[in-house]
Amino acid sequence: MENVFSKYGFIIKNVEEVKDAKGTLYSAEHKRSGAKLYFLQREDRNMTFSIAFRTPPQDDTGVFHIIEHSVLCGSRKFPVKEPFVELLKGSLNTFLNALTYEDRTVYPVSSRCEKDFLNLTEVYLDAVFHPRMLSDENIFLQEGWHYEYDEQTDTLSYNGVVYNEMCGAYSSPEEAAENELRASLFPNTVYCRDSGGNPDFIPELSYEELKEAHKTYYHPSNSMIFLDGSVCLDKALPLIASYLDEYEKTEISVIYPIQPPVFTKPKTVEFEPGGDPLARVLFGYVFSSPETKNIDYALSILDSTIAGTNESALKKALLDSGLCEDVVTSVYRSRQTQYTIEVIGVKEEDIAKIAPTLESIIRGLAKQGLDKERISALINNDEFRQKEALGGSTPKGVLYALTAYSYLNFGFSAADALSYSDDIEFARAKLESDFYEKLLLDATVDNPHRASVIMLPKEELEQLRAQKKKELLKKIKDSLSKSELDEIVQKQKRLSELQAAPDSPEATATLPKLDLSDISPKVARKNTEKISEDGAVILNHGIETDGITYVTLCFAADDLADDELLYASLLTSLLKNLDTKERSAASLQNDIKSNLGALYFSLSTFPLSDGSGGARLAFTATASSLVRNKEHIVRLLSEILTSTDFSG
Repeated sequence: MENVFSKYGFIIKNVEEVKDAKGTLYSAEHKRSGAKLYFLQREDRNMTFSIAFRTPPQDDTGVFHIIEHSVLCGSRKFPVKEPFVELLKGSLNTFLNALTYEDRTVYPVSSRCEKDFLNLTEVYLDAVFHPRMLSDENIFLQEGWHYEYDEQTDTLSYNGVVYNEMCGAYSSPEEAAENELRASLFPNTVYCRDSGGNPDFIPELSYEELKEAHKTYYHPSNSMIFLDGSVCLDKALPLIASYLDEYEKTEISVIYPIQPPVFTKPKTVEFEPGGDPLARVLFGYVFSSPETKNIDYALSILDSTIAGTNESALKKALLDSGLCEDVVTSVYRSRQTQYTIEVIGVKEEDIAKIAPTLESIIRGLAKQGLDKERISALINNDEFRQKEALGGSTPKGVLYALTAYSYLNFGFSAADALSYSDDIEFARAKLESDFYEKLLLDATVDNPHRASVIMLPKEELEQLRAQKKKELLKKIKDSLSKSELDEIVQKQKRLSELQAAPDSPEATATLPKLDLSDISPKVARKNTEKISEDGAVILNHGIETDGITYVTLCFAADDLADDELLYASLLTSLLKNLDTKERSAASLQNDIKSNLGALYFSLSTFPLSDGSGGARLAFTATASSLVRNKEHIVRLLSEILTSTDFSG
């Protein structure tokens, strides 16, 4: 393996086994450019490429968000307006996106077809290192912001993709509250800034500043490249190196310091009530960090324990107090972990009662002791989730890359980021002590690093803001000369013409394409064993499931009358959420979380195999668990399907 890396200019710095990901992690550096490259070698038909850059915002102009949009608008080698839109027409990708975080920007892609994987990797590399935006101001005007002047009404306005996107985001009370809370908790770090961009400040960004930010931070020395799966290094590394070789290593200092504890007075923010005329109160706490990964994990389990459902202790107590309509909590991990408790639907006269009520509830929970059976169930359930690497349609390699960056961005180990067994063992080992009770107090009411935000509804707030913006734009317009207004009109016209014009055939022809010969004609066949027992057909699929058992029971339902379908659909929601003849719904839920990974019921259609185009309707029960818990699937399904109590 070392010879493969060295052949293309990389030096292996470290090799580690990552047991939880069933792979070997190679950490390397490109000698010439200083780029860091990580390859998680493991068996996975999905091949993942991702490149990330540390992008610390220094203001609220959203410069890195605009860059993320802009680099995807064509590049040196692929000079089309929307290369990824064109690629999607003929790509077999399983993931393709770009993501702007508060401190990094990530460009991940995944495909099961090797040629497609290499094509997309090349387009991404060309996009981030040689974007057309560096030579075409119109891309900045389109994706960032620009003035528009209406000569008939003599009015000036703002327009731009990111500008409009963030105007929509800032109309949300959740966005406004979270931004204010984050600014209060991290006043001396980049996290007090909005990397997405505040609409009030986006128009302060110039094209020259955009280019300078790209030049500074989109350098290989500031990059982190992640490869995952069954990648052929002899094909991927020379492609990657062909871009890195253009650069000389340079020192780019990006440091994310720890914010010392702050304890601020509550801040008040107004929001347009719409259909929500009541106040909100947010409490934010900064507690752990990547250095205390085990504690960080335990905090997420604690949060699920006390606020995961309406029946969870903290949430139920707040709802029962009658002071609010809902409670939402979150654990957000970055350089430091932020824990947020948001109390929604509070009458203005009750706002002053929320903080002391919350503190009283938390101290009461710590004193009486937390439900350890519930905590154990949540740990077991999370172990399943981690093992399965649930991400819906997101490939595991992409999830691994995004997880790794959350540690690599701050100089910590990617292998540590991808390992979860130690966290789970740590969380389990603390069940027999008062660890979780102390953690609850230390993370919240006894925490010296905290802040709060009060969100007050204000009618016609958006109108007031619109009027303020209108007055600002009028002031700007009045300060411009006729020639300056004419220039705005001309820029506006050129941008519209360019947006309407199709890409030339020559430009479109530069995009890589797949041929039929690039796609394997082989179809992966399942080794399925068919067994008949007591009139039932059992299909046993012999496929690798990474230590997880999956069971689906299908009951023919094509004889249901039309009016019965509604009740059958309702039944899928009721099952597992009602008492059974043996016990309460709460006890059943704990059992499910303790021993299963997933359990749900649904109505499903299955196509007939006779070529008629017909289908059959079935009522299905689907469950999964770790192999060691597979007997619980049968036990729980049997209890739910045969003894659910519908009398209540």
